[in-house]
Amino acid sequence: CADVLMDMPPGLTGTQSVERATADAAGSSENADLVAGRAAQRAAQAKDLAERASRGETLSKGERKRLNKFEHEDERKENRKREKQRRKLVRDAQVSAQGPATSFPLATPAVRDGPPLSHLPSAARHARAWEFWRRIGSPTRILAPMVNQSELAFRLLARRHGAQLTYTPMLNSTQFAMSQTYRQDNFDAHAEDRPLVVQFCGDDPATLIAAARMVEGKCDAIELNCGCPQAIARRGHYGAFLLDEPDLIVSIVEQLTGSVSTPVMVKMRVVKPRAEGQAGAGLPGSGGDSGADECAGEGDGRGLAATDSTVTAAAGTAADGEALDAPAARQSEGGGTSFETLD
Repeated sequence: CADVLMDMPPGLTGTQSVERATADAAGSSENADLVAGRAAQRAAQAKDLAERASRGETLSKGERKRLNKFEHEDERKENRKREKQRRKLVRDAQVSAQGPATSFPLATPAVRDGPPLSHLPSAARHARAWEFWRRIGSPTRILAPMVNQSELAFRLLARRHGAQLTYTPMLNSTQFAMSQTYRQDNFDAHAEDRPLVVQFCGDDPATLIAAARMVEGKCDAIELNCGCPQAIARRGHYGAFLLDEPDLIVSIVEQLTGSVSTPVMVKMRVVKPRAEGQAGAGLPGSGGDSGADECAGEGDGRGLAATDSTVTAAAGTAADGEALDAPAARQSEGGGTSFETLD
């Protein structure tokens, strides 16, 4: 308790600190039990698969892959350890060559030519957006962002095979802004990797601005991820779980476009409209319909009632930004939904 009280955050009483420490300890104990349980489960599964294979039983493709993974787990751990050491050497060499990392950048308004988008009618906003698209070559073959896949080497490989526009993986804006190690491990600028869109996730405008300012001049657009439906996005309060808070999305886009000179885009997901009083935006695990997971072009357009107007409002009221407008969906002849959005 003495240690807890010494490190007590401002504004907390001693009793509150002890209660928090007790809750943290209980949580750590639960996590340790969970990890131990999973390890025991994996060991039992590995033993079962090995015994079945030794008896000559036919294993499914998935079972063979899991058995191979179990049998080479120690080797994989050693490879990860060596890779981690290699990356540290690379980072140390970069720090020696470039000097220490700069401090958390301040968000200052960007200087732009021409009137702000809020002063332009919808047609003019669309024209500005498509002008940007033409400026980067009107790409038609685009490599979508893929977590743990679309790093620089893969992006360059995709370009050799015809990709005209590439995306970084989804980057956590908080870690990107605060950690030099995270930036060096997850973002590489290359002269041949243009045009490039850097995609960030997050829910804090100031943090997103700080991260965005670190890639200005190294990419052609910055994108806010409002489409990730995974459980980690729900826990981190980003991705598609921001769709329930259109005012927050508007605020983020307004402040981003007013603080960086790079065009800003929003990746969003079409979801089924939720019933009145239902929590969540029809996303898996949010209380909505777990099947309401359509991407743009597959839904009926009704799910855009709130989200599309959000992005349009953000693009239309941003101080001096060049946010790419996401106009309302229109029904195509085939009954589906087509979009003029650039993302």
